[in-house]
Amino acid sequence: MAIEIRPITADEVAAFRSVVSRAFGGDAKNDEDSLQRFQDQVELSRTYAAFDDGAIVGTGATFSFDMALPGEVLTA
Repeated sequence: MAIEIRPITADEVAAFRSVVSRAFGGDAKNDEDSLQRFQDQVELSRTYAAFDDGAIVGTGATFSFDMALPGEVLTA
């Protein structure tokens, strides 16, 4: 069977987070508060997961951040 690569859905956030956590040596708690904090940080359309027979086996994501720089504020 071929590996499917696509963005995750809201129903797949817990599984995605678990794989990311394992890859970076963490132990993701999948309680409601922890999952909500993660979901608040991730934009589903900016995630990619590799699925093998329905299970997530690889992950990637781009996270948006605000950045503050010294100097005057410029507006367009």
